[in-house]
Amino acid sequence: MLVFGLAIFVGIVLLVFFLRRMFAWMDRRGWIMYTGDPPTYGSLGNAFLELQKLAQPQMEYILEQKEAEKDKLEEDGEAGPDDPTRKLP
Repeated sequence: MLVFGLAIFVGIVLLVFFLRRMFAWMDRRGWIMYTGDPPTYGSLGNAFLELQKLAQPQMEYILEQKEAEKDKLEEDGEAGPDDPTRKLP
């Protein structure tokens, strides 16, 4: 029953996502007036990541660690070249 409910919820999320993208596409063509920004596929991925946290709470710490590693890599990439002495004790 839980899996069925989760499948229905995921279907609703996908339906809303693609409807909003369709409305933005129709606005670009001048067919309708749509004032919102079109959702990106990155935002869809973030939504499913949050859904995974709800569905598998025991995996939440792994997801948080992956997000922290991603943030660290982004910060390191903006800082310039790596300093080899940074990892020395």
